[in-house]
Amino acid sequence: MCFSDSAFIGVRDPNFFSNAGLKYGYVRRANGFRDLPIVGTLNKYDVKEGDRLWMRLGRSDKTVSGTVISLCYSAAYLGDYLTGIVPFVPVMSCHVALDTATLPQLGDSGSPVYALEGRRGADFVRAYGVVSGLHRYSVVVAPIDWINVKLW
Repeated sequence: MCFSDSAFIGVRDPNFFSNAGLKYGYVRRANGFRDLPIVGTLNKYDVKEGDRLWMRLGRSDKTVSGTVISLCYSAAYLGDYLTGIVPFVPVMSCHVALDTATLPQLGDSGSPVYALEGRRGADFVRAYGVVSGLHRYSVVVAPIDWINVKLW
């Protein structure tokens, strides 16, 4: 079975996901209840440690929040090399790390990460990045301005 996390951001016409209620420029159930419009983006350093970011986990079908614990989290995945999964040591350098009670599952990579903002605290979304993975007990995020492809 194949899962598309990016579908939870919405698509331009023709909208092949319209039967799922997805709209371009919106994050589906961004606050856990309502679809909210994306009104802009945040760069990596527009947030600071202690700020709260939200994730709409695609495969898990959950909306969860996390607290920024590092803006420059680095790690090497020695286990993948030592067990022979890959012939090199994958290195993650200076990513953003979140502490959250609900950890992403396999298939949640690529899910949108965003800040909820507005008068009532949850009227619209500012896009921040995508879930890059999980390292130990932290969610690793790739900020939009550090991704070398166009997301908009």
